[in-house]
Amino acid sequence: MEKSTFKEVFKTYYNPLVNFASNIIGEKDAEDVVQDVFLKIWHQKDEIFINSPKSFLFRAVYNKCIEKIRRLKVEKDYLDTVITKSTAINAIEEVADTFMLKEKINKSLRQLPPKTREVFVLAKVNGLTYREIAEEMKISVKTVENHMSNAFKKLRILISQ
Repeated sequence: MEKSTFKEVFKTYYNPLVNFASNIIGEKDAEDVVQDVFLKIWHQKDEIFINSPKSFLFRAVYNKCIEKIRRLKVEKDYLDTVITKSTAINAIEEVADTFMLKEKINKSLRQLPPKTREVFVLAKVNGLTYREIAEEMKISVKTVENHMSNAFKKLRILISQ
């Protein structure tokens, strides 16, 4: 294909091909597809003989659009897979972190003095008020407060280690 012939074919078919491609893949990628087709023709100008440029170009643009759609689908599927795996890994890590924190708290609770642990569990696990704990354990509310204060101080130290 001669340079003058190529120029004429380009001028005649470029805009109609862009409009055609826009209907298939959208305006954003249409010009790129058409330019890719013309670039390929230009690189093969010495080897290629086009009997009917109109049919050839529209078929080439259609094929390039389909190729682009397939590539975009593969990329999207890949990204979806990566995101799904990443989300699953993050969820597993969060569960593991939660489990590790719970274990650290339980280990720390086991290191508290028995009465302090009992008061803490009644308050924070069972949800009893200081007054209810005092009545159940037959101790003063002030003693419950002291146990809770000691428990928090020791737990802060033990958990931060």
